[in-house]
Amino acid sequence: MDKNYVARILDGCGFFAEIGLSVLLQRCLVTVDEKNKLMMHYRLQDMGREIVRAQFPNHPGNCSRLWHQEDAVGVLTDKSRTEEIEGLALNLLRPDKASFSIKAFKKMKRLRLLQLNRVQLTGDYKHLSEKLRWLCWQGFPVMFIPKEALNQLRSLVSIDLWYSNLIQLWEHSMVYYHSLNLDINCFLRILRLDTLLFYLRWLDSSLDWTFNR
Repeated sequence: MDKNYVARILDGCGFFAEIGLSVLLQRCLVTVDEKNKLMMHYRLQDMGREIVRAQFPNHPGNCSRLWHQEDAVGVLTDKSRTEEIEGLALNLLRPDKASFSIKAFKKMKRLRLLQLNRVQLTGDYKHLSEKLRWLCWQGFPVMFIPKEALNQLRSLVSIDLWYSNLIQLWEHSMVYYHSLNLDINCFLRILRLDTLLFYLRWLDSSLDWTFNR
């Protein structure tokens, strides 16, 4: 990811990104290439993830972060104890492989980072955490954002909806995306700016949105 994009998300979570990233760079735990891409060696990444997972090997719902597909699927299926989860990532190869109830997120009050790629959810979106700062949902399955999800989305720093079915912001809204390709991630590149005018009156313009259809 772009270093500035990552810093913006971290700042939105209440971390001091500039200081923290400087320390990681000095210790050679991360690198930044000529295109400003922030990278970490996969072995370091795996080691960090295993340290977190090893804290509660039999109760992944007690971990602050979930990356392993088996753990994430288990927690979303069982709706087990999840109060400690701050970050969850689930990447499915096929969108029709599984469907989960949004009630599984009801107790995740601390959830700030959520990645659900090609994942189907059913139920009321109000159960998503109001503390969400980053939402990556590639293959977002519905054609508009449900109104009950708006309060949960207001605190987002960035939302990534690449390859989604989204054609309008929410039901009965006047803002349509149809063939729109929109990518706002630190850099502004809009193909149809006129469709955003109504939307920008509702949301703060500092929010990062990423759409592709």
